[in-house]
Amino acid sequence: MAIVDDQSFLHQLQIAPNVLTIVTNSETTSCASGSVEVQSAAINVGETAEDPTIEQVPAEINDETMDNNLHDENKSPNVSVKRCREQLPGFHVVKKNVSTGMKFRSFEIKWDKVSDNTLSKLDALQDYKLKNQSSSAPKSMRLTKQERCGLINCIVDQLRAIDTCIQADIMETVAKDILRKYPCLEMVDDDGYGDGLSYVVLKHKLINHNSYLNRFKDPNHQTTKVTSQTRKCSNARAGTSKEYWAKSSPECAKELFVKLRRDEPNLLSDECLQSTHAFVRYRLDSHRDLRTLLLELPVLRRRKLLSYHFNQATGTDIDTLRKFFNMKRVKIIEYSAAVSKPGKLLESCSDAEIFQFLASMVGENLNNLVLKKEVGTRMEDIDHASGGPVLVAIDMGNDKAMYYVYAEQTRLSEGTEDIVGGIQDLMSVHYVHNFVYLKEASKFLELVQQYFLKIIPSKGSKSTANRVGPIQRVVKKAIETLSSYDASQPGPSNL
Repeated sequence: MAIVDDQSFLHQLQIAPNVLTIVTNSETTSCASGSVEVQSAAINVGETAEDPTIEQVPAEINDETMDNNLHDENKSPNVSVKRCREQLPGFHVVKKNVSTGMKFRSFEIKWDKVSDNTLSKLDALQDYKLKNQSSSAPKSMRLTKQERCGLINCIVDQLRAIDTCIQADIMETVAKDILRKYPCLEMVDDDGYGDGLSYVVLKHKLINHNSYLNRFKDPNHQTTKVTSQTRKCSNARAGTSKEYWAKSSPECAKELFVKLRRDEPNLLSDECLQSTHAFVRYRLDSHRDLRTLLLELPVLRRRKLLSYHFNQATGTDIDTLRKFFNMKRVKIIEYSAAVSKPGKLLESCSDAEIFQFLASMVGENLNNLVLKKEVGTRMEDIDHASGGPVLVAIDMGNDKAMYYVYAEQTRLSEGTEDIVGGIQDLMSVHYVHNFVYLKEASKFLELVQQYFLKIIPSKGSKSTANRVGPIQRVVKKAIETLSSYDASQPGPSNL
């Protein structure tokens, strides 16, 4: 045993081979102040010190041993105690990306990036529309196809600066912003009627251009075309009011029921039609066969009754069709002379030829809707395989015919001598008996509905033709072409 000073103690601490035994002796330390008694001893592995006063200190001391020794009197109380890695709870951090809707929430169209020429024409067109709301703008003031494409491309480029994957609802919002800025782009016919759905056309133009730019993004991605089934229940009532269908009752006064059974037109007064409204609607909604229903109440064929219920259902007088047809007759004939297809109409043409021209504009044939029968055909012998109502024209000789509405092998109208009246009866039957349009003539009937009757539903359609969103593009294009045609400027309209 040796007494060493501080420097000797550090030297002995460095050269100790295995274990240093530090022995504290009160008597020795009291005699030699500032010195420590150090004894070096070698202890083999597996041996233990027998002296309880000897504290064994391992030769290698790591950080974990020092950190776990919480009762070390030489440890500063200000040092934070770290937990071992295995004691740390496991945290799984999920990286969240910003949704597409959040990216475009504050998007605004930068109109200063649009061509100055396009903006000046839009401003001039807007001023003209404010002063002449019911008339179409001159051809020189309208946007050309190139200017429309340039406007769409500029706006799509602004959107793609944020993200190239743009949802349809975002495109719809941007399309509505365009119309909110320039209402002159809203499509209305030459009578000032519009469907309020012009944003759908702009929306699909935006979508199509963005899809074209993304065509090489994922060559392995295959899009599946979703075809939705026609919901005939809701579409058949498109363009009508809910209050009309709610008025239904099986009860009817005896004297009123007698008037209905007698089937005399002079008994169908306005008071009688109003009083029997709920009962007639109840019988029409019954699931009876049409032939049986008409045998019980043949008064349902009367034009006065059909016109009354058509007016109650749609809020439109059925004679509106004849009124606007006569107003637009000359314009349609002049337009036919300005285009090469489907053919030029003469000034002395018949009403049937004009309806055939309109059907050809939307790619349909009027003969699918109007079935011609020869002279001497009896009404009970008329047979047709069409699923929906059709117009049967029976030749009466001398270039005259009688037009009847037939559906399910049953005559549903009292008949008329001109085709305009026959089309009016056909439209009344579709709305009163709750039919959808015949597939082969859906576009033509929708054209008649919107262009002549001014029935433009905001949702749904009686037509079974293919649609993009809530509109039928072929019908809308035909109405826009006829409405914007100006006879003073030769050539077809530049749309």
